[in-house]
Amino acid sequence: MEWTFAENKTFENTLAELGLENPNLVQEIALRLPGKTIEQIQTHYDALVKDVEMIELGHFDETLEKYGGCTTSHIVSHDDPHVSLNSYNPQAQPHRVPRRSPTPWTDEEHE
Repeated sequence: MEWTFAENKTFENTLAELGLENPNLVQEIALRLPGKTIEQIQTHYDALVKDVEMIELGHFDETLEKYGGCTTSHIVSHDDPHVSLNSYNPQAQPHRVPRRSPTPWTDEEHE
């Protein structure tokens, strides 16, 4: 099941517009994406929820960038083995970006 960049953008914009509490969310998205079935939309939504949960737990890497990002082919595929969440390892250390030392404020910035 492949999603184009435009389809994914419509999906995300509809989620933002209608809110996750909308009881007819999947059906409303289907109205805006006539080429997608209810099942495809639900699968895409479930993948998003799992990705967000992983990110919130601090377990993320470059494979998650493929969900909503613009790949070279502008297609997001849930069949891609690199996007699979089956490789999720809860014991893995979360990816951490090293922080720089802070720059002290100048006297002018304090005024």
